[in-house]
Amino acid sequence: MTKAAHNGTCQACGNVQAMSLGNQTTLAHHGYTRQDGWFSGSCQGTYAPPMEHDSAVTSRIVKECEERIAEIDEWIDKDILQLGSVGVKYTTSQWGAYLTKQCWSEADHAAIDADIEANWIEPWPRALRAQRARLKMQRDQLADLAVYLIELRHKRQGKPLYSREQVAAAEKAEKAQVRADKVAAREAKEMAKRERESARAERESHTTCWTVFERRKLWRGRVPLTANELRDCRSMRGQGMAVEGTRRKGDLVLLTRPNQFQGDDTIKRTPLVVVMSATLIEKLSKH
Repeated sequence: MTKAAHNGTCQACGNVQAMSLGNQTTLAHHGYTRQDGWFSGSCQGTYAPPMEHDSAVTSRIVKECEERIAEIDEWIDKDILQLGSVGVKYTTSQWGAYLTKQCWSEADHAAIDADIEANWIEPWPRALRAQRARLKMQRDQLADLAVYLIELRHKRQGKPLYSREQVAAAEKAEKAQVRADKVAAREAKEMAKRERESARAERESHTTCWTVFERRKLWRGRVPLTANELRDCRSMRGQGMAVEGTRRKGDLVLLTRPNQFQGDDTIKRTPLVVVMSATLIEKLSKH
């Protein structure tokens, strides 16, 4: 089966589409939906020259957008939305679903209650606010479309068509980049997990130390202890000595408190030992 050799930019939707097989000067059929074997709808740029060769369709669409934007601005600025069809919601029973009726004026809104056995009717001011919000959203979308097509026309008009091989290579590179991004995100997640596990292991090392007590060197005249050994030291309370712990720069400094007062009735506290991580103990034991 013969395939198109080039792709072109659609003047209406801005997407890159294949050229038609007939004359290779217009874009192929696109923008359709297919259901039950039937094709429905098509883009305005179907069977039109690509933007690289012509921009008449783009100019027409931009002009239609500007005219519709001006019309919407006039409706909103002059607050004459009642001159346009306003969708008003109502229900025919207490638990019934919402129905919508198009009204052209407040009189049409009032006529719903007379013509239909309505249980609830949306207030007219509320319906106008909803209509105004929908029109503003439509205006913004039209403005964005016009700006997009104008910028794309400046970028692509007069440029050569895309080679199908180049398009395939670009799509392949884009898919490869997506896969690479997923791999990088997964590796970053695993790295963060390893860092959390390392930090947790470092915290747990405060409670475990396999260095023999006799091989530990004094640190500032004190012997490094682990948290388990600290609990053993605290058991000395019943032997006439109380051992307390305070946090100082990440190290737990143990203070002894003799059961006697000084001359000024103050308690003398003498530093005795320091609890450090196993990593730091190992580092100090090598010096």
